[in-house]
Amino acid sequence: RGVSCGARLFRGGVVQMQHSHLRIAAARLELSDVASFAASAYLTRYATSPPPPMAATAGSRDGGAEAAAGADAEEEAAARVGACLFAACKACEQPRRARDVVNAVHLAARGEVLRDSRTYWRRKDALLQHEQSLLRALGFEPAVHPPHRLLYNYLHALRAPPQLCTLAAAIANDAAASADCVRRRPSLIAAAAIALAAALLGPALPAGCLPPRWWVALGEEEASLHAACTDLMAVYEG
Repeated sequence: RGVSCGARLFRGGVVQMQHSHLRIAAARLELSDVASFAASAYLTRYATSPPPPMAATAGSRDGGAEAAAGADAEEEAAARVGACLFAACKACEQPRRARDVVNAVHLAARGEVLRDSRTYWRRKDALLQHEQSLLRALGFEPAVHPPHRLLYNYLHALRAPPQLCTLAAAIANDAAASADCVRRRPSLIAAAAIALAAALLGPALPAGCLPPRWWVALGEEEASLHAACTDLMAVYEG
């Protein structure tokens, strides 16, 4: 399974941090690359959607406004990430219990196990509310078209060396963090992941491991490939 570069390379921003937490949680849940990509694509599309109405926290009722705001923001982020993972598990037929998703997201964000039962039930309720909000934001059409199957076929056809395969798969996993990449053809994202991985590895690759203008054989144009690579780089530079 290709890992994600995101936990190391995403730069700044609340949404980027949520994508990093999502990737870590997905690995802990032992989701496939396809399910992890779907969850990340959901989060990208969901990021600009308004949150569902949530119950007031005790801190906000008792006057601890500043502390409550910080706690609310953290729980809002955890609920969004958890809802995207939970929905992707269902859509990709890799079901996980809501309890496991809540715990995995908390561990990814905090680095510690969630032990408080009241916090757990509050976060589980928030996850389920966000799942409904996510489905409405998706227009109840959760289908996602990951580039992975095409990517693996391309790498096999090109007889790519192992280090190129590993990095290209990791880049393809992170493509879902870009709204521009999500809108592009899976075949183009697969080719762009290979091109970007080859450029990053550079001298570390065996000489001539990729034939000249290999992307032409895959039906891609150089200009489109360059634009897709730029979108992928923006994920890490964001």
